[in-house]
Amino acid sequence: MTTRYVHTIPCIHREDFECEIDKLWRASTQVVSTITPLACSSQFKSSVDFTNYQSVEAILLASRRYIESTDQVRASIFEQLQGAEAVANEQYMRYHNIYLFGQMWDEDAISKEAHTVEGLSKLIERISDFKAELTGFRSYRTCGAMAVSAVGLKSTLDGIQERSLEVTMQLLNSLARKKCAATSQKVGSATKALDERPTTARSVKTYKVLCEAAEAQLSQSEAMRSELETAWRLLMKQGFRLSVEDQLAHDELHGKCRDLREVKLPKAQAYLESLPADIVVSISNDAASDGHSWPLAEGLSGSERSSSRSLPHEEAHSPSRERNISVGSADLLNQDEDA
Repeated sequence: MTTRYVHTIPCIHREDFECEIDKLWRASTQVVSTITPLACSSQFKSSVDFTNYQSVEAILLASRRYIESTDQVRASIFEQLQGAEAVANEQYMRYHNIYLFGQMWDEDAISKEAHTVEGLSKLIERISDFKAELTGFRSYRTCGAMAVSAVGLKSTLDGIQERSLEVTMQLLNSLARKKCAATSQKVGSATKALDERPTTARSVKTYKVLCEAAEAQLSQSEAMRSELETAWRLLMKQGFRLSVEDQLAHDELHGKCRDLREVKLPKAQAYLESLPADIVVSISNDAASDGHSWPLAEGLSGSERSSSRSLPHEEAHSPSRERNISVGSADLLNQDEDA
């Protein structure tokens, strides 16, 4: 269901207000006219012969002084009315930006749009600024005989702020939950890939690529974790209560990042540094793959993956179709490519 907030500030025209004043005057004179006149009194009739009398309204309308007095009152009322309009415009137009936000707010459209954590966080901050602005809202003001009531306007503006903030916080929490789960899964995959140690020259090269990919993934994950923490702090500042599942998921992501940063990556890098500088490798034209599966190195061609077993500091006895090569680890990869 689409939620839109529409509020129009009533504009009182002078002609309409004059009609209301005329109705008031007529109602007042009619009330007075219902009073039994003195001429109808039996005591008055017995003393004075008075048969022709006028109503109160007819007497007032024929009185110049009455007409002048009512004109002065009318002019004073309209002067105060203009002053009240000026005061209302000055005091309440500062909240017009909230009114325009409510005009543009479409809950269904906002829910279907693709969002980012940063974008939703900025939107929440903007809406929370509305709440701060409305704390100084005065619902009643007086200007002479005029009283300006803005209770309806205040209720409308509060509804815009409260509902839009609620929807936006729910969207941010849902997006943060998904981002946290996806990031945690990527960190877990990078960590698992580093657990497998290379056994061949080709796998050593692939393992180095895995370490670089894990470092890049860790950097991205740390940035995302920091962004999620900022978003969750913002939600809690606005009074949003995080579920236990969300808190546990955040703690799990924090633990995985710390394990990859402080344990897995240092061990993997230390292992690479511990490899000997020279190795002897037997390269065969029809050698099969070493059988290792590297999750982060998928996409390599079959020729790139295939290489023969490399045994450090051991001599390989090859048949007539093979050739023995004793090289340094730096030259091994180049000759492996030529083979």
